[in-house]
Amino acid sequence: MPDHDPASCNLVINMFAKSGQIDLAKNLYHQIPNKDLVISTAMLTAYAQNDYIEKSKEVFDCLPERDAINATSWNTLLAANVRSGNHSRALELVSWISVGGLSPNEMTFLIVLSVCNHAGSIEKAAYYFNTMVFDYHICSLKEHYNALIDIRFSNNGLTSLAKKTFDALPERNDVSWNAMLAAYAQTGHHSVEAIYLFHSMQVEGHTASEVAFTTLLSIWSQSGQVEAGRLFFSRMICDFSISPGREHYCTTIDALGRAGHLGQAEELLKSMPVLPESIDFGSFLSSCKLHRDFGRGAQVAKSIDPSKSAPYILLSDICRC
Repeated sequence: MPDHDPASCNLVINMFAKSGQIDLAKNLYHQIPNKDLVISTAMLTAYAQNDYIEKSKEVFDCLPERDAINATSWNTLLAANVRSGNHSRALELVSWISVGGLSPNEMTFLIVLSVCNHAGSIEKAAYYFNTMVFDYHICSLKEHYNALIDIRFSNNGLTSLAKKTFDALPERNDVSWNAMLAAYAQTGHHSVEAIYLFHSMQVEGHTASEVAFTTLLSIWSQSGQVEAGRLFFSRMICDFSISPGREHYCTTIDALGRAGHLGQAEELLKSMPVLPESIDFGSFLSSCKLHRDFGRGAQVAKSIDPSKSAPYILLSDICRC
């Protein structure tokens, strides 16, 4: 490729990157005498896709037209650092937004909120959310609100702030509803709010998903509301035509067992459409231990894979009760 046609070089570098031939991409890149922003971005992406984070940063630092760095270049480097777990470097890159000279877009700020989430920084998340809306006049997408809801409860337990963010959403999707339900599940003390949210979800025309029911069952389990959990388990099947998965079964079995309804828990365990795993048996045996029911625990233990030791340790503990 003696004439180093930019379009052809860009195509070949991308091809090498996707096939993991980073040395070939690098050799071609260094043969190009006049590297424009497109070619440099292609090489930056090649390094980033193959986890050469420092090399991608070197290319980024040498980008031509630094006053016109496009969002693609910046997003690529930022996302690569997030993916590799280099959150301190990612936060450093995020701070460049304040310096200027960058042209962030919707995706940029979605990645930025992800960085803040990993770093557990609600202050930075709120700052960059406002920067996006007021400084760059970027219309916030529901994905941005969903990310902010996630940050506000998962790392800080600020359920009321998460709810305010949720209420401000111009449009809600399944992710929005599930994120808010998960916020309530995180605290374990918002079962009333959760059921109200569930009904609001239906009023607004959104059908509860498997994820929503997993969260709801978890809320009832944590709060000890066995009857509510049993009701929603039945509603999931009868009213929403959702076939319960392992997680739905296990959450309900755990709730029944801890509440002392060991017979019902055992019946549900045996009715699972998939073979229970050792962790499923372990949860039931923990309930047997809690309620000192050695006979039931010993009977169920016969179905456990002999190669799994944890359930048998629990059974041994039951015997000593």
